[in-house]
Amino acid sequence: NVEVELYAIFPNPADNFIQVKASDQRSLYRCEIEICDIAGRSVYHGSGFENSIQEILIDLSGFQSGNYILSIIY
Repeated sequence: NVEVELYAIFPNPADNFIQVKASDQRSLYRCEIEICDIAGRSVYHGSGFENSIQEILIDLSGFQSGNYILSIIY
């Protein structure tokens, strides 16, 4: 089995932003990114990224301190 890293998400832990970066084999085109709080409530949803974009910054400055779950739906 060969394991391929498709996305990198950093920094972790994060303060004001996170960066989501796709590997060379992927782009974020047609992806949906969702961030949920620990109770499962959606606090961020992004989609419709440009055709060849490979990285985005997500502003977390309005988020309360805590743990969150980030999902990438491709």
